[in-house]
Amino acid sequence: MKIVITGATGFIGQNLIQTIQNKNLSVIGTYNNSKPLSKKIRYLKLDISKKNLNYYKYLKKPEVVIHLAWPNLDDFNHKNHLNKTLIEQKYFLTNLIKKGLRNLVVAGTCFEYGKKIGGIKENTKTKPILKYAIAKNNLRIFLFKLKKKYQFNLTWLRFFYIYGYNQNRKTLTNLLIDSSKKKQTLIVNNFIKRDFLSVKKIAKYIYLLSIKKKNLGLVNLCSGKLIYLKSFINILIKKYKIKPIVKYKNTKLRSHESNNFYGNNSKLSLILNA
Repeated sequence: MKIVITGATGFIGQNLIQTIQNKNLSVIGTYNNSKPLSKKIRYLKLDISKKNLNYYKYLKKPEVVIHLAWPNLDDFNHKNHLNKTLIEQKYFLTNLIKKGLRNLVVAGTCFEYGKKIGGIKENTKTKPILKYAIAKNNLRIFLFKLKKKYQFNLTWLRFFYIYGYNQNRKTLTNLLIDSSKKKQTLIVNNFIKRDFLSVKKIAKYIYLLSIKKKNLGLVNLCSGKLIYLKSFINILIKKYKIKPIVKYKNTKLRSHESNNFYGNNSKLSLILNA
């Protein structure tokens, strides 16, 4: 099976490469800027803003494309999410499908649901607030409409809160490690509960769902459980053997989040156990 992973140099992409590279598959990873120094898989430079290019042929006619690439993830309200990236993504994915792609797996986000409370199922009505989430939600709607015109399998993955070391973004794990190294105090709201899943498990689930080559539709990638930040931080402290300086306060929630929000993973479990 030939699989292409776009955004292969990103947080999830790097972990997916590690998961998939020894599975007796033909894997191509794409990059935007500097080429990774790896001989285990093939890498291709990919610029989805280019017009008049057969992307399906350029990517060596893959059986499956796992589409993770999306810029400006350090700013979920960056204007480019809607003004530039969404337009380019629509063109790129339409081009792939028109030229012959039959299996597409796309990274979505739990923020598509908006400010919800409790356990969220895939059929929950979306009401995104962030520009990033609005763009992702628009892309999802666009692709599901495209299915009425072209024959292809679509799996749309909604990631919840992913943890793990990420050298490119200020995740909770990174902040704790930095606090431990630099002896700086980290302020955390202990009243917040989240649904966390490790990037290693995320990568494993993406791989298992992708090789099915089925029309799975919307799938929540989550633990299905809530945990207080203080309890979760204690888990990370033991896991990474660090000593961060953490101060707990009842800080204000971000405008797009509630303090009791988690995913229902029953569909994921059903698919994996089928």
